[in-house]
Amino acid sequence: MVLTLQPKVLEWARHRMRFSVEDAAKSVGVAEDKIEAWESTGNITHTDLEKLARGTRTPIGYLFLSEVPEIRIPLADFRTVGSKPAGPPSPEMLEVIFTCERRQDWFRSHQLEIQAPRLEFVGSAPVGTDPVAAARAIRTTLRFHPSYSHETTLDGVLRECIEATEAMGVLVVRNGIVGNSTNRKLQTSEFRGFALSDDLAPVLFINGSDAKAAQIFTWIHELAHIFAGVSALNNSENTLPETANPIESFCNHVAAEYLVPADELRRLVESTHGNPDRVVNAARLRYRVSDLVIVRRLYDIGELSKELFEKWYLEKLDAHQRDGTSPGGNFYVNQRYRIGPRFAKAVIASTLEGKTMYSDALSLLDLQGRTFERYASRLGFEF
Repeated sequence: MVLTLQPKVLEWARHRMRFSVEDAAKSVGVAEDKIEAWESTGNITHTDLEKLARGTRTPIGYLFLSEVPEIRIPLADFRTVGSKPAGPPSPEMLEVIFTCERRQDWFRSHQLEIQAPRLEFVGSAPVGTDPVAAARAIRTTLRFHPSYSHETTLDGVLRECIEATEAMGVLVVRNGIVGNSTNRKLQTSEFRGFALSDDLAPVLFINGSDAKAAQIFTWIHELAHIFAGVSALNNSENTLPETANPIESFCNHVAAEYLVPADELRRLVESTHGNPDRVVNAARLRYRVSDLVIVRRLYDIGELSKELFEKWYLEKLDAHQRDGTSPGGNFYVNQRYRIGPRFAKAVIASTLEGKTMYSDALSLLDLQGRTFERYASRLGFEF
């Protein structure tokens, strides 16, 4: 049976995946001219409609709409491309956000059930707080700074950042793909992280596709959001930090001050006699951050002119964007960061106590069958 649907809606299904006609044809499993025909006439068989829905990960009901649907992101969206708001959300990004919200809901209920104390640091440094004071409060509460680490790699430093954050009660998720689907990569051009603020179950997400130094900045930027008590989605290190958004500007300044304190950087400049290259190299080794952050901080304290700052920043940004990372490695090691040990242990314990259904636990942890027992064993549970 041939259906006549709105061509613009069928075209929207392709665009939301950021597919070219060629990409869509491969994903759907049809010829390119068939995609073009659907989008020009709206005529499509029910069988082909099901293929299109699967190939573009679009709920089939949307394809029957008379107008292109507006898909809303369920939290404040502070992402920008240049000075303009970012485009429509990809299915991958939305799925990651919805998954984290579902886990947050479960964990909040769990915390209420066990009468866990509320986390006093959530919302303790609202927007408008002196960024230096806010950064100091984070460092005091966290009891950690990347410069304290004895790890020799940025990956090791980032692991310590995450472990310290989980220890203070924040659920941290770091993933570069959707769940365990290696063919569904998260794009850093779309987002770098987000924070879901809550005084019982705060969640911090880091896009693991990003360069490690950039992930460290995202980690502390999102933690600043939690201290401010503001849930938000952002791509903070993708643009010059002079954002017009006061919340993002505040979190950027807090993150930068936490990572590279202005007073310490001034002393470093003096010790290197003001040589910019030496300062950047020394600061990178000491603070374990990207050159982008260091260059920005040098500008903040008046050691770089605006012209030189913009020139250096764009040079560093170009190099930074080529310094990506890719998912891989041991499944169970990856799960530790894709789920977060604090959340995983709570779900597993609740399941073993009979409070959470086994099927719900598998869904919450994105596991299948025997992997539940194996993963639980790696987290210290005995069967």
